[in-house]
Amino acid sequence: MAGETAADLRMPIYFVGGLVRDLLLDKMPSDIDIVVEGDAIALATELRRRFGGQVYSHDRFGTAKWSVATGTHEAIKAAAGILNDEAGSEELRRIPAPEQIDFVTARKEFYKRPTALPDVEPGSIKLDLHRRDFTINTLAIRLDGDYLGQLIDFYGGQRDLRRGIIRVLHSLSFIDDPTRILRAVRLEQRLGFTIEENTADLIAAALPFIDRVSGERIRNELELGLNEANPALVLERLDDLGVLTRLHPDLHWRPETAAIYGRIQAFADDPLWGDIFRSGPTVFYFFSTWLAQFPAPVPEQVAGRLRVRKATLDDLLGVGTLRTRLEALPDDARPSSIVHTLEHFAPRTLLTTRLLDLSPRMNEWLDRYVSEWRFVRPSTTGQELKLAGLPPGPRYGRILERLLVARLDGEVDDDAGEKALLEEMLGRELE
Repeated sequence: MAGETAADLRMPIYFVGGLVRDLLLDKMPSDIDIVVEGDAIALATELRRRFGGQVYSHDRFGTAKWSVATGTHEAIKAAAGILNDEAGSEELRRIPAPEQIDFVTARKEFYKRPTALPDVEPGSIKLDLHRRDFTINTLAIRLDGDYLGQLIDFYGGQRDLRRGIIRVLHSLSFIDDPTRILRAVRLEQRLGFTIEENTADLIAAALPFIDRVSGERIRNELELGLNEANPALVLERLDDLGVLTRLHPDLHWRPETAAIYGRIQAFADDPLWGDIFRSGPTVFYFFSTWLAQFPAPVPEQVAGRLRVRKATLDDLLGVGTLRTRLEALPDDARPSSIVHTLEHFAPRTLLTTRLLDLSPRMNEWLDRYVSEWRFVRPSTTGQELKLAGLPPGPRYGRILERLLVARLDGEVDDDAGEKALLEEMLGRELE
């Protein structure tokens, strides 16, 4: 329907980039991006008029996002003569019905200086594809009118797909944008490809330019790498290419971390830790378990270079502090001492420490804290202390803390035992 609408408006439109690459590799595409030779905003607006939905546009960049509701999908199917989800071509069924589609006006880019963000202006599909990172991402499929299904390959993308290689389009690619180095590695490991020899040489030459890239941009690329199916391979390859030492001279990939990475996802369904694991982004655990193995001040300095958020920094550095405190506890530490050690740390700091598998003893402490000890409370309240004739003050906290310790350490097993202990304590306090 987008193709027919574009043909009515005399605007050539194309599937581009990763979607085309993945279709040719017989992989399920994840995003739908459409490049328009013409006015992307006008096309998206006309699609909304014909089929519904919402359009969010940016005039400055010539982009539009068409948000496609369920009713819009039904209107499109009806117009296309598709009566149910089983109808239509095999190619159509391979592309999932999207919640939104991005339309971008074809453009060309200019880099005023290395590592700067580019200036853009409208251009042709050939120029638009030329600004992309690697040849395998320069493929396009035309969608409008009689050209429907035409494969566009100006830069040898099909050849490199067949050969299984990652190749940049021009020699200044990594100097213009050094984050492409991290994208090259991510794509290489995801697809099982190999970075082509000349491209690897260009990466080596461009490594010093990583120093000029903002921490936020580097962090974003690292997080994308850590979200890959096998982040260990991504980090190992970045280390091989010399990328990690550009972030910190002591930063490397440690092979033993692969074992930790191998058990991270299993905690998503762990009966004890699953709720904590699922409460935040998984990428934190890959990041924190990797850096937690380096001595201070490496984790803090790396986090500073990457400009991580304060909450992330606090929880990351908390792992080292917690490890030191746990190692200082005796083997026969009482539950109350363990709770006092753990209770002030963020849940994801506790989980990171558990993932490190420091020792069976520490694992047991962490497991029992999460499953049992953190929920222990005395049944006595401050109101009951007041009714007993004890004036409000710091003594309330001391008494309630003593009752909690007694509960945790097994001095009392039930409310009756706690009441007896309380009466004994009140007797001394009220003398």
